Amino acid sequence: MSQASATHPQAIERADQLLVIAKRLVALVRAEVEALKARRLDGGSADFAEKERLASVGMVAASVA
Repeated sequence: MSQASATHPQAIERADQLLVIAKRLVALVRAEVEALKARRLDGGSADFAEKERLASVGMVAASVA
């Protein structure tokens, strides 16, 4: 175990959680961009609520860190 993870296990866990949130958000946005490029999106986003929630949680978590 590294010194950082032994000293601050909560910080490591929080960083891991933020990474999961960021990866999911990127995947959702990437899918939306591809849908727009293929003209399969009508201007609304089926995943809007999830993206908004992930962005909000990520911003709050990052500001607390």
